[in-house]
Amino acid sequence: MLTAMVTLSSAGAREVLTKISWESENWETLPKRSSRDQPDVRTCFTHLILAFLFDSSREVVREFLESRHKQIASVFPGLLHDPVASVNLVLDTLRAKLLENPLVSKTSRMKVFGSHNVKTLLSLLSWTGPKG
Repeated sequence: MLTAMVTLSSAGAREVLTKISWESENWETLPKRSSRDQPDVRTCFTHLILAFLFDSSREVVREFLESRHKQIASVFPGLLHDPVASVNLVLDTLRAKLLENPLVSKTSRMKVFGSHNVKTLLSLLSWTGPKG
């Protein structure tokens, strides 16, 4: 439901961004896969995080990248065991909405694509797919 609110409008995205308590420790558990149900919590969390990058408002994207870049990076480690559709969605979104977007500052890009995060993304060269 939060993902729908974010994708519906810039006002909805701004509302979700400001009203949710992003500092809660519960956010750290969401990028971890905990069930085989589809869509699982990790997939829904990934869609929520990526939804902010699809916003047409430069201010929403900038605010999200400046304050929540760690949430984007928290998705990277689990990509090694995600389905191919999820991996492609994340990589295509990062390419189109961050790397190739002239409205995103170089500083914001560097926060997301630091050396530790790039190493994690490079590990996708040995992608294994879903466990089990």
